[in-house]
Formats: sequence, C-alpha cells, structure tokens
Amino acid sequence: MKLKSVLFAATVAVSSLSVQAASYSFSQGGFDGGGSVSGSFSGADLDLNGFLDFNSSEISSFSLSFSGGTLAPAFTMGLGDLAGLVYQLNGGNLIGDNGAVNSGEGIVAWNAQHSYFSGIGPLGVIGGQIGDASFNPLTSTPLAISVTAVPEPESFAMMLAGLGVIGVVARRRLRG
Repeated sequence: MKLKSVLFAATVAVSSLSVQAASYSFSQGGFDGGGSVSGSFSGADLDLNGFLDFNSSEISSFSLSFSGGTLAPAFTMGLGDLAGLVYQLNGGNLIGDNGAVNSGEGIVAWNAQHSYFSGIGPLGVIGGQIGDASFNPLTSTPLAISVTAVPEPESFAMMLAGLGVIGVVARRRLRG
C-alpha cells in the first residue's frame, strides 16, 4: 500500500512537468544573398496534444532576428508580429509531418516592413522565405529551421525538490 502511494505521488510529480512552460531557440541559414535567422519562443502545451500552438494561445514569448544580406535588410520581430507558430514537441525541426504540405508546423510572422515564413505550415513553404510587407519574396533558403530546447533550471529544481519530498515521506512511512 505504501509503495503504491509513493509511486502515485511520483507519477503525479513527473507528469506535472509536461504542462510547464518551456523555451526553445531556433536558427536558419542559407538565405540567398547571405544572412541568417535566429530567435526564440516559449510556451506551454495547455491542451496536452503534443504541440505548442500560437492559435491555441500556447505561445507566451517570441523573438526573431534576421542578420541581413544583399537581398534583404536586417530586421527584428516580436510576439506582436507573430501570426502563427506550431511546434511538435517531440520533433526537432519546424518541418511538419514528414514534409507534408499543410501539416501545420511552421512560423508565420510579419510587420509593416517584412514577412517571414518557415516550415511546411499552412503556406507550404519548404525551408524559409523573407519578403516585404506585401509578402513579395526577397530571399529564401531550402534549409529547414533548426529548433533546440533551452533547459530551464527552475523546472529541474522544482522536480528535484518534489522528488526529495516524496523520498522523505516514503522514508518516514517505512520507519513508522
């Protein structure tokens, strides 16, 4: 009975981590005329479907920077410029389901001067494309955008503290 209680508590503690916010960094190079994209986003899988989805209000922060090249000037974008972002949590790149067009994954952002599309998302853009405010292409790349999870010390500390409490409770129960 005691072992079942401890296992249940441990399962609850570990499963609660899946709802916590996570941060990711991304980069993409190979644009015609030079230049590269880099940035980050954070979010939480609130509906536990394995995706972070901007349209489900699961993205809490976003930043993007294009370094500029001969075909397109440097620019930055923030959360207010984001029009769509879908990221599959067990994936590594924003490329969709085996490269299927309209698979949903990707980034779409624009502001008064620039537009950026990447991934296979709803527009079917393979690789990445930078355009002007009217979405006319200025430069593109066939390379996929690379996404890396950023470890958050707070998450690890909370998990270790929770497991420590579970261990103390289990030890007291075994002695008592």
